[in-house]
Amino acid sequence: MDEETQRRFEALEQKLAGMEDRLTRHGIVEGPPDVTYWNDCLFRTIDVLDPSVRVRNILQEAGIFYVWQLVELTDAKVLKMKNCGRKQLNEMKELLQNFDLEVNMRLYNFPKHLFAPPAP
Repeated sequence: MDEETQRRFEALEQKLAGMEDRLTRHGIVEGPPDVTYWNDCLFRTIDVLDPSVRVRNILQEAGIFYVWQLVELTDAKVLKMKNCGRKQLNEMKELLQNFDLEVNMRLYNFPKHLFAPPAP
């Protein structure tokens, strides 16, 4: 992990710890009650999934750089990506299943604003 990504990850961890403290202190629970944590993989780039070159190129051309961006997509949106078909969709689903994730997930209160596209 490069220094910039590590710095962002640490800033995110600090922000999450502060949010958790405030929520606990006030007895507030946001989002559905069954969502208690975010999978660490969501914070990483798609390279952690180790996709094929074709899938990596499809995702990069669509502007998908982080795992959290991929899991929020529906099957239909994935299939509408340029050069993406059923085989690539199934590969993406298999790669996400290795991390207990899937497409068409809802990420409640996920801090998307902390993520910028990685430099080429």
